[in-house]
Amino acid sequence: MKKNRLYTMMAAAVLLTASCSDDLEKGGNGVDIPSTNGDRVYMTVNISTASTGSSTKANGEEGDGYLEELTGSKEAHVDDLNIFLVEYTSTDVTAYGTDYLKATNATAFQQKEIAGYGFKSGINQTANGGTEPNHDKVTVALLESVTPTEKQYLVYAIVNHGSAITTIPDADNDGKTTLADLLAYDYNSAVVSGSGAIADTNYSKFIMSTHKMTGQSGSSIVSISEDNKDESNPAVTTIYVERLAARIDLNVAAGLLNDDGYTPTSTTATNQGSFKLTRFIPINLYTGSSYMFKQVSPVVDSWDQALPAANTDYGTTDPYKYLGDEVWSPTSTVANKTGQYNYVLDPKITDKVITDGTPAITTYTNQFVSSFSPTTNAWYAASVLSSNTYTDGSTTFTPIVYTKENTLDLENQVNGYTTGMIFEVQFTPGENLTVSQYNVTDDKVDVVDYSSDDYTGNGTFLTAGHLTSDGSIQKVLYADVQTIGALAFDGLGTDKMTTQVYNGFMEGWTDNVTFDDLASLKTIVNGMKESNSVELKFKEYLQGVLATENATFATIKSNLTWSAFIESESGSSLSLTGDVTDTYIGSLYEDWGISYYKEGKSYYKYWIRHDTNENVNVMSAMEFVIVRNNVYQLVVTGVRDLGDPLPYTPGKDSPDNPDESEEVFIDVYLYVKNWVKRTNSGIIL
Repeated sequence: MKKNRLYTMMAAAVLLTASCSDDLEKGGNGVDIPSTNGDRVYMTVNISTASTGSSTKANGEEGDGYLEELTGSKEAHVDDLNIFLVEYTSTDVTAYGTDYLKATNATAFQQKEIAGYGFKSGINQTANGGTEPNHDKVTVALLESVTPTEKQYLVYAIVNHGSAITTIPDADNDGKTTLADLLAYDYNSAVVSGSGAIADTNYSKFIMSTHKMTGQSGSSIVSISEDNKDESNPAVTTIYVERLAARIDLNVAAGLLNDDGYTPTSTTATNQGSFKLTRFIPINLYTGSSYMFKQVSPVVDSWDQALPAANTDYGTTDPYKYLGDEVWSPTSTVANKTGQYNYVLDPKITDKVITDGTPAITTYTNQFVSSFSPTTNAWYAASVLSSNTYTDGSTTFTPIVYTKENTLDLENQVNGYTTGMIFEVQFTPGENLTVSQYNVTDDKVDVVDYSSDDYTGNGTFLTAGHLTSDGSIQKVLYADVQTIGALAFDGLGTDKMTTQVYNGFMEGWTDNVTFDDLASLKTIVNGMKESNSVELKFKEYLQGVLATENATFATIKSNLTWSAFIESESGSSLSLTGDVTDTYIGSLYEDWGISYYKEGKSYYKYWIRHDTNENVNVMSAMEFVIVRNNVYQLVVTGVRDLGDPLPYTPGKDSPDNPDESEEVFIDVYLYVKNWVKRTNSGIIL
């Protein structure tokens, strides 16, 4: 893509708040700025760090209310500032009045070139946050020709870019640097700097940009004239910015964190015990490009409508595309779907599709795809939840991670793209929990207490369905795979299923066992259960052996065994040599429907909600997305039952879910929009 170059000059200047070197620019059409001597003109720019106040609105732009920045953090810290000026003439006043957002989104106004540009580094200030007009100011120098005639400019800002922005892609290929080019700025770098186990004071340089043009403390417009050559009479303007980063915070019920663990209020055959959170990992953290200035789509009139096509016109009742509000407003009740809704856009939102289980976009950290296998250091130990906490109302949260905006079309809110969290939980069986275990010595399946010395599983167990005497399929705990096979003979009378016969099928036939014909064995095998895939395939295998042409017991008895079955093609993936690996656990689930809980660990996935339609079965627009300057508060209250045997379980999981002569000094009062909170509460894993 062709780029326009904003040629810069460097000048040392004593400013209102600091001495610094400033990059100055007049125009954006790629011409050099001549160096001349002249008078300075001073200007104050106020930079806002807050919202317009708290909100009780449930959804849309204002979420569930606002949060100030973390104490001691640099979430509202200003290190440097790039500002851009676009002249606002009498013609614009006639056309747009004081509706600067309307002007910003007008095609004709967007064709104007950037008339003034300035950069200041070394600011090192933290805006106070809170509700406006709490703020701090910084001083930047802009290059602008000053005439006796007063001129007005709209002001747009980028904070903490780290350097002067000397190039902006020429989005419309007209050879100029226009407001349209600035608004279409596709930013492809990190939106926050730092490292550490959790989101804390190690993080800084939050990239921010203008999010609105007016507020309770002023507007993003400035008048400049010769009067402003006097340092004591600076021009004044205000800019309102928001972070491009989002944050995920976590609260977990105390019972899931202490040694005693959490006990479900309702028990089943497989959750009679306690659960303790051991670690967790955020997944699908988007690392691709973001629009520097927020963009939203036209509205749709039902929350189950997809993203409007790119060529859809913005109507008179639509929010503006650039710096417009999110809309999530049901007509009456959420359940009826109708209302006004729109999408926040990111540069790749229409490209985030899944084809044959493969995501087209892979710029994610810990992306939830078939190869998902996070390293140990990618997980967060549950112990981090005791540090760097804050209290919101009566709930204590730990900030976990900062991430980029990640928006998705309705149909592509899927596991391979949606930002979420995986929790690893350790299950400790209770005293009354029993496990089915094949007993080699007794040649039968015993139901043993998990906590007893009779249980030989060493903390590991499996679950699969089993047909009970009342005709229902229930999930049963097994000590090992062989036990599942052995229970296929459950319910056969002892007159048919003698100890010797049971021993023969499961351990191998002894020399003193013989049959004159195979009829009785066929009757036994035909009576085997088919509750699960292991029982079914074991039965089919034995039936196949017994159907061998001209077979006698002597010629086929070595094949009428469990060991022969798991060595055969149909049962080979049940065979285990060496340690139990994730690959083996995965094949058990994918091929056999068996959940293998190694050392009692299971896994739970949670997909983060932005706006909810209060319907757990139907997705809605902007429901499972991440939007800039939002804090997603996850509140985990308990566990229902055992989770998945792996973080990613095959067969279940899939990605498819200024010149010294003409310097204009600007004191900028910067208002950074408070974090908008999105409470994801009452999460039961």
